[in-house]
Amino acid sequence: MLIPKVGIDYLVNYYLVLGIGDNATQGQVKSGYDRKIARLNAILSNDGSTADEKKIASRSLVYCNTAHAVLSKGISRMEYNSELGQWVAAGKLVSNDGFPPPPPGSV
Repeated sequence: MLIPKVGIDYLVNYYLVLGIGDNATQGQVKSGYDRKIARLNAILSNDGSTADEKKIASRSLVYCNTAHAVLSKGISRMEYNSELGQWVAAGKLVSNDGFPPPPPGSV
């Protein structure tokens, strides 16, 4: 499965990474991916972007590519949906952008 689990215990919500709903069509997955990639590439190619902005955009690009790969294939999307549902039901941490969510009680 293509679900990166970074750090201790969290799962990336690929739908939110691409800015789409969890019932998005394949066309909406592609549109969300294209929009996000365009924004990130604009940051990466802008000489006015700071090193930190470029670092964040570069990392986000990886998550966008993975999100697109998982959500654009029927079987991997079904497996991902099942795992995401289990994480949410169990009250485990879910990241909305690919970056580690804050620990419970720290916000």
